[in-house]
Order: sequence, then structure tokens, then C-alpha cells
Amino acid sequence: MKDCLHEDDSFQYCKVGVKPGTTLTSGTVAETCQEVGMEAVCPGDEGCKYSSENCTVTNLSTKCFAPLYPLSRKICNGRSPKDCPALQGVFSHMEGLSGGECGVVGDKWCFRGKTTTVTSPRQYYAYCAAKKEVKKQSNQCLLPYSTLEDDWRKLEESNMAVGKTCNDYFESYFKKQWYRFSGAAGTQILTSPSPFSGYNQECTREHAGWLSGEHPSLGEEPVTRKICFPYSGQDCPYTVEAQVVACGEDDGNIFYLYELPPTPHCSFYYCAE
Repeated sequence: MKDCLHEDDSFQYCKVGVKPGTTLTSGTVAETCQEVGMEAVCPGDEGCKYSSENCTVTNLSTKCFAPLYPLSRKICNGRSPKDCPALQGVFSHMEGLSGGECGVVGDKWCFRGKTTTVTSPRQYYAYCAAKKEVKKQSNQCLLPYSTLEDDWRKLEESNMAVGKTCNDYFESYFKKQWYRFSGAAGTQILTSPSPFSGYNQECTREHAGWLSGEHPSLGEEPVTRKICFPYSGQDCPYTVEAQVVACGEDDGNIFYLYELPPTPHCSFYYCAE
């Protein structure tokens, strides 16, 4: 049983149920965390006397003598562990503490673990952490790119009223470089032919290019994909090759960059959704 309570840029913090029949003596928290592929959270850095090789130092390992306090401040608006409902029954790793592991039981903190034996599931928990996987992104994501924000590029029925002509916008003169769809234009290029029809609007089946093949995953280097341009009832009579790469933002969102060449004709457009 695992309930995750908080996460930061590097770690996910969870409480893991201790097996019935277990007494919370020193080392029990670390063993419980390891059983689910996690590690006990160290109370402090290597200078903390209650830390050990059986725990991991995290961003919340800042209170050697009060290891649950940094977490309670995060999840309970600054309150102490005994006043934080989510931490009731949670014990933290404190190597060598004479009373065993340190926990929150009722209005007591730090309650002595060596006098506490689990009698039922979800009664007491171990304070654990797992290091978050950091996926490296392609170096291409760090290089300059241009942004396409034209609202007419967005695949929406409301954009089907008035269309451009070859004299209005020469997409066939597109400069081959890396682009990102953003804002009113949408976020990623079409991945199938447009569901709208009409020769007088841009992002219809007759004009909009679509990506043949899946978008790459974060961490992959740029991949080559074919962009199809339907014409005369055919889905892919005209094509260009484009490079595509997945990139990540600080908030965890993924976006795509496309190295787009000129379209085969000025009446063909790059549209997004």
C-alpha cells in the first residue's frame, strides 16, 4: 500500500504501509521502502547522525532531529507533523535512535517505534521517496526556433469561413527551419487528413498537410517523417520530408519542434490542432 503525498523536481514522497506484525525498530522504515522499490528519506545530509547508507538524501532532508517537519510544512500549510492529518501513523528513518523509528501517533511526535507493533493494514506507514526519472531531451530543443502563432492554422470549424489565396500567403516560399506551433495556431501538426472540406479555406482536406507516422517520444533525437498533402481525393499524392523532435518544458509539458520545408504548392498549408 502506497500513498504519495508530495513531489518536487527530483523526488516523489510517499507513505508505504508497514506489514502487520512488524515492530517499528530501527531499520524498519528502510526495509519497508525497499520492498516497494523506494528508499527511506534521510533526516539530514551526511552530517546528520541519524542518516545512514540505508536512506537517501532528498530536498526535504533538512531537519536532522525532526525529519517529518519539512514534509508537513509542504503538505499541511506549515503545521507540525502531529497537526498534519496526512502524516498520522507515518514513521521516518532515524538510524540509531534509542526509541526506534520516529513517528506520528495521535498527538505525539516523535512517538517511539520500538514500542509500536503493526496490528492491521494501513495502520502505520514508512516515509519513503523515489527519485524521479529525468528524461534528457535532444540538444535540438535548446537551439533557436521560430514560432507559428497564426490563428488560421488552427483546425477549427470557425476558421473555415474565409480563406487565403496563393497571392495572400506563399507557404511554398516557407523558409526551411525549425518551427513550433503555439498559441492560437494550436500545438502540433495534424496527424491525419483534415475532416473539413473546401477549396476556399486553408486547413481543409484539400490544403492542409498532415504528419504520416507517430510523433517521437521525449528523449529521442529528431526523426524523419513524411508530411502528406491530399489532392483530388487522394490522401498523400504530394509529400515533403520533415524532421520532428519532442521537447520538454519546466512544468513537465511536452511540445514538438518541426523542421519544415516549403510546401509543394502555394495552396498547401501547415495546420495544427
